[in-house]
Amino acid sequence: EQYIPCDTLLLSVGLLPENELSAAAGVALSPITGGPVVSDSLATSIPGVFACGNVLHVHDLVDFVSQEAALAGEAAARYLSGNKADEEAISLLAEGGVRYTVPQYIRRDAQSVTVRFRVGQPYRDAAVCVYADGALLRRIPKRVLAPGEMEKVTLRMSDLPENCQTIRFCIEEGTN
Repeated sequence: EQYIPCDTLLLSVGLLPENELSAAAGVALSPITGGPVVSDSLATSIPGVFACGNVLHVHDLVDFVSQEAALAGEAAARYLSGNKADEEAISLLAEGGVRYTVPQYIRRDAQSVTVRFRVGQPYRDAAVCVYADGALLRRIPKRVLAPGEMEKVTLRMSDLPENCQTIRFCIEEGTN
């Protein structure tokens, strides 16, 4: 312990999620990101516990961290006011070149959801494809996809088939 007189302190402590507290509390953690598994409201596996920012996964921009913080704060306020989240959820699957998604599942009462993810290797002239229960929902051509750059797709729940169970994110090459 050391005392340093100052009026402002900035700490840069790395970008890898530090989740000792989450693990000790029993929060389910993703083996890929090291961060909590969350819903679209950023709720963890423990009711009333929300997570955001670099504790979930490494972000490219602080703006994304701020957006998640606002979303988690709003969801926590709804939770505290007695508005509990819909327990039934749609699973998000990362496959075929997509390393992970955040969130990992979506509540059925959500309106729209921004899903962030990273690819596992570089791709050229490929497409990000989103399948809902096996049917192609979205195909987004990309000239370049790189592991170091966050990708995002916004989904509207109204576009999903009724009683959708899974949404799969993958990369398809040579389809542009």
